[in-house]
Formats: sequence, C-alpha cells, structure tokens
Amino acid sequence: MTRLREHHGETDDLTSQISQDRIEMRAEFSALRADIATAREMRALHQELIRRLALLQEAVTAARKPRPRKK
Repeated sequence: MTRLREHHGETDDLTSQISQDRIEMRAEFSALRADIATAREMRALHQELIRRLALLQEAVTAARKPRPRKK
C-alpha cells in the first residue's frame, strides 16, 4: 500500500510538470508565430524596396539616354 501512495505522489508530480511544460510550450509557440509574422512583413518590405529601386534605376537610365535633337 505504501508503494501505491508513492506512485500516486509521483503521478501528481508528473501531471504538474506536464501541465507546466504545456504552458511554457504554448507561450513559446505564440512567440514563434509572432516572429514568423514579423519576418513575413520584413520580407514584403524588402521586396517593395527592391521594386522601388528598380524603378528608380530605370528612371535614371532613361534620363541619361541622349535625346534626339530637333532640327
């Protein structure tokens, strides 16, 4: 009977530990999702910057081309 009580106490400890682990994992996954969302936003901003730089380069290149002279 004593061993049964010891195992019951161990089970309670394990249950408590698992519960605490679940709480910690939930918080970590939530933080990970936030990090992923930030990374997506940063990637979108980076792509937008690349697009704008390409447009600026096109404008600079077009401005440097010699224009035909009017007669």
